Amino acid sequence: MPAVAVEVVEGVILASDISGFTQLALSMRETPDAIEELSRILNGSFAGLIDVIAEAGGDVLGFAGDALMAYWPSDAEPAVSAGWAALEAQRRLAQGDHRIKLRIGLGVGTIAMATVGGEGDRWFLTLGGAAPTEAAALQSRAQLGQVAVSEGFVDLAGSSSETLDEEGVHRLLAVHGSPPRASASFANGGELDEAMLAALRPYVPVSVVDRLLAGHDAFLSELRTVTVALLATPGLNPSKLTELQDVAAAVQRSAYAYGGVVDPGVDEKGITFRIAFGVPPFAHEDDVDRALSAVRAIDRELTSMGVDHGIGVKTGQAFCGTLGNDARHEYALLSDIVSMAARLAGAAGDPARPTVLCDVETADGARPRWSFDTPISLRLKSSSELYTAFGLLDRVARARLAGDTIFGRDTEIEQVCGYVATPPSGPRGRLVVIEGEPGIGKSSLLGVVEQMFQGTDVIQRVGFADSLERAVPFHAWTAIFAGLLDLGSVDRADLADHVLARVGPLAPLLSPVLAIDIPDTEETASLAGEQRVASTLSLLVELLAKERDRTGSLVVLLEDAHWFDSASWSLLADAVALQGVTVMITTRPGNEDVTRELAQVGSGCETILIQLAPLSADEVGQLARASLGVEEIDDKLQALLIETCNGNPFFVVELVQALAQRGVLTVDSGKANLVEEEAIHVPTTIQAALTSRVDNLSADQQLTLKVASVIGSQFALDVLAEIHPTGRSREPLLDDLSSLIDRELVVPSREGGYGFNHALTREVAYGLMVGDQRRALHRSVATFYESLTEDLEHVYPVLAHHWLRAEDDDKAVTYLTLSAVSSVQHGMPRESVAQGVRAARVLGVELEVEPSKIVAILPAELAEIDRLMAGRRPPDLVALPELVDEEIGKAIGIVLQSMPAASLSLQPELFALMGIRNLNLTLRFGAGPLSPGVYSMYSIVMRGLGADSTLAYEFNELARTVDAEAHLLGPVVDFIHVWFNNHWFNPLMTGLPVAMAAAEAGLARGDRLWGPYNLAAVTTVLAQAGAPLDEVIEAGERHAAQIGTWSPPSTFHNHLEAQVAKALSGRTASLTSLTDEVVDEQELAAIVDTANFNQAAAYHLAKLRLAYLAGDPKTALASAELAYRLRPSFPGQFMLVELTTLAALSQLADLPSDPALRTEALDGVREKLAQLDAWSANCPANFAHKASLVRAELAAAQGESASADAGFEEAEKQAAADGFPQWAALAFERRGHAARSAAAAATFFKVAAAHYDAWGASRKAAEMEALGGA
Repeated sequence: MPAVAVEVVEGVILASDISGFTQLALSMRETPDAIEELSRILNGSFAGLIDVIAEAGGDVLGFAGDALMAYWPSDAEPAVSAGWAALEAQRRLAQGDHRIKLRIGLGVGTIAMATVGGEGDRWFLTLGGAAPTEAAALQSRAQLGQVAVSEGFVDLAGSSSETLDEEGVHRLLAVHGSPPRASASFANGGELDEAMLAALRPYVPVSVVDRLLAGHDAFLSELRTVTVALLATPGLNPSKLTELQDVAAAVQRSAYAYGGVVDPGVDEKGITFRIAFGVPPFAHEDDVDRALSAVRAIDRELTSMGVDHGIGVKTGQAFCGTLGNDARHEYALLSDIVSMAARLAGAAGDPARPTVLCDVETADGARPRWSFDTPISLRLKSSSELYTAFGLLDRVARARLAGDTIFGRDTEIEQVCGYVATPPSGPRGRLVVIEGEPGIGKSSLLGVVEQMFQGTDVIQRVGFADSLERAVPFHAWTAIFAGLLDLGSVDRADLADHVLARVGPLAPLLSPVLAIDIPDTEETASLAGEQRVASTLSLLVELLAKERDRTGSLVVLLEDAHWFDSASWSLLADAVALQGVTVMITTRPGNEDVTRELAQVGSGCETILIQLAPLSADEVGQLARASLGVEEIDDKLQALLIETCNGNPFFVVELVQALAQRGVLTVDSGKANLVEEEAIHVPTTIQAALTSRVDNLSADQQLTLKVASVIGSQFALDVLAEIHPTGRSREPLLDDLSSLIDRELVVPSREGGYGFNHALTREVAYGLMVGDQRRALHRSVATFYESLTEDLEHVYPVLAHHWLRAEDDDKAVTYLTLSAVSSVQHGMPRESVAQGVRAARVLGVELEVEPSKIVAILPAELAEIDRLMAGRRPPDLVALPELVDEEIGKAIGIVLQSMPAASLSLQPELFALMGIRNLNLTLRFGAGPLSPGVYSMYSIVMRGLGADSTLAYEFNELARTVDAEAHLLGPVVDFIHVWFNNHWFNPLMTGLPVAMAAAEAGLARGDRLWGPYNLAAVTTVLAQAGAPLDEVIEAGERHAAQIGTWSPPSTFHNHLEAQVAKALSGRTASLTSLTDEVVDEQELAAIVDTANFNQAAAYHLAKLRLAYLAGDPKTALASAELAYRLRPSFPGQFMLVELTTLAALSQLADLPSDPALRTEALDGVREKLAQLDAWSANCPANFAHKASLVRAELAAAQGESASADAGFEEAEKQAAADGFPQWAALAFERRGHAARSAAAAATFFKVAAAHYDAWGASRKAAEMEALGGA
């Protein structure tokens, strides 16, 4: 076994420091995986340095963050070998990462290597002597990329050098002598045997040993939020072995007592100690509290020993893992927080400052348990910025329970208050156990009880257990007896006398309970051991009984029973045995020790268990609103909180506050809105609580939890077993999962698999892994799913997610693209858009998705298009150069593919941005195979933005021209031509053969998106152009059957047009019903409750058309209003024409009697008529008859009979001439209603009947025949 000893040898020490590491770390702080990237940079630098040292016959002594020390013994030219290694290291590093540069110092002389420590069988090797001290000092004075040496080294090595300063520091230029020899270090000799492992165990962190033994070599590294204290002891070195051992032991005792780990180091001033809290496997939810408790204890002990020191404390994220290479690596803690803690320690060494200085994060995390001195501003070494630090004062004793507002606990509050108000009636007391997971609201519930009964006759006493004071007997009861004896009103100097006066000669027994030094009396001096403990217990019970006797009852509230010491449990058992005493305790589930103690304590009294369940969704919303001080929260925030927090109040409050601090929440008119949906950032407070639970697991259980977190929030045993990196069989994995369920980290799912109890639990487990570990596991999951089946459509999103996280961009984009297509085909356009945007981002095209932000940037985007067009017209773009950048081509493709889904899901701003951005890329990088689609989509964007219709149509024609040569995007380009553009300039029916040919071409090539879209276009054009209704019905039903489940939106349009035609022809229940013996209208109407807004608008338009034709203008107007709300989902489509026309006609058929409202309605009609006239200017064949009909109805409504009659006649002729029988029939019908004589009306109705009959609308024809014969 090791022992305290020092060995002094002669040799050379190399001290290297990576300069710029802290600045690099700070500059990368906001970069994803910043700490992992820093570890890779540092490992790359160290690896080269280690190799050079080994080649030169040296040995690496250790790492300290971004520093390294190596040693050459004096047996064979150590100065030559060390000098060569230092220069060669600088040469090799200069060829590598330009961001990293070394400062190297070489010290020569005595080397004192001291083995110190021993507490907990943990030992340190520390360095001292002339060589390490000189090397550290020279390294700090070396210039970047250079090696600093002393005159003595130059003489010894026979080297070339130049003088750097007057104090004898030289820059090493070259060494002369024998070439270096390879090291004989056992590090190159293979695996460790049992003897080596036993020898190394006292020097290796526990987490490393446990995981190596479990076969988890690849999972040694983790990312942790840690608190680091750096103790600097200037002048302390191995030459002062006794003092060094005393300091090391003091540091170990305090650090280990509070769950920390210790590593020694050395700088130019002496020995340093790094004390870290939160590193695996020692994380606790109160690590900041533990760190400060340990630091305060170390500070006081070193002060009493007369040791000069300074301590800096900093909290932040760190990489905990291996540094180095296969020749030599060491478990280390890497983060800029270590260097910042060292700088604080240096500042704390100033006698004018506190000996312990803490950063802001540490101070914020420690309040209110700790008090701090007034903040001070420091200008730390190598930094030009002022740094705020706090001097550490004292730990503050808890005095009250949580006073938080409590939600969703009305039943529990009533229950516990009933127990408080009603003392136990039997001969013994009552025990009420409030059980729940951390953060569920146990303390808040006790706090409500305390507050509700203040100022009443009920005597309450409150006590607190403390995770840091579990070794102190009766600590949970300290506050109770301090209150019972009125210590709060007594000066500290008088406390002992006060207690003696109140308690009598047995008062000294209360010294450990009250943390007061009360000298023994004659009655207590002879009491020792178990007799003293028993006497103390009896005295405490007697004091409780006296307190109860004041009113006949007593209520004791005790928090955190899971942290009780054994004496506190004993006192609890005696307390609940007292008549009239009610004790309420809070505790966490799953603690076997607590379960056992409760079984013993509660066996002899009335015992009630209250288990706090998670909050309901409504209660989560109430709590979030109260926490943010708002009246309402949006659905996205509500959903995030429900999914993430699983009803845990603490998690809800911490998460909403963290979201607010990060600026992803906005408050507008009393409503909180989640403006950015992003990956969950787990607040530090929650992370600490959950990480401590993970660290209480075995190494195997921890790894299983981490692997499961990669699979997802829900996971199956088969997948877990397949990808587990240790290849463990199902049986031990089932044992792991059983333990995780018992600890309430994992829950069995209804589907037979498993799930995490909180999304936050998964995030914490996932966040503990470093990037390389995550990527490897994601790759394994994706590979596993790919091997399952040839039909992967149902797992496209899963595969996309895992390949994305595995950082395989090509595969990620492939599956995101496939998933986007599948989503839109299955009626999930919003999901399709999200997948497309994500794929575009992977390919380097960032698309803003927030509508208000898009609106703000659109003018600049359009201005850039104008600049790139440089005065050219669309036809000129046929001469664009060819696109050669494949990545840009892929990006254009995914954006192009996502645009229909953006329109369908009512995201017009994003649709516009996508079209503009694609044209921008095409103009900048050249025209590719997808350019026709780009031009087609841009024509829709231009029309939606109200641009020049002719220019928009020119882009449409450009697309058809370019595609006519390549024949790659015919179904896409032709669909856009027919659905969005053709009708504005050409007779509607001219689009029919185009759509039919495009449908056939698309379906022939297996296109499940644009082929079905074109079939829907065929049916819709037939219906809108007035084709015989039997033909519409036949086409709709045939096309719907042909499409099947390929494209639900396309199937919907075909069914809808067929059912409207059936209603008109008398084959449904009524003219306004779409239900027949085959189709139930409710199936069609369900579309309005989905995100398929284009189809929902089509449904409302169909209901508008039928209601108007049925003579129900009020219902028609209601449907028109619903359709108008969805107008952004059908930009440029012919639906807009029908909506405009039928809405105007419905308004005229239901004019208000109120003059003001009537005028307003007529003005609205005139606006619609002006729009129809504008459209008619470009294509009178499609619009003139509609404008004439509205104009005639408007004249009739204004009493202008002659103008009305002329208008109807014009509408009849135009509709008949242009092939719109339905509009000709309607014109005659409306003319009949406006006729001034019954005979004229009858004539017009009969003509209308003939037109309706010829069209196939037998139901309307019969109605007109009846009116004509009346």
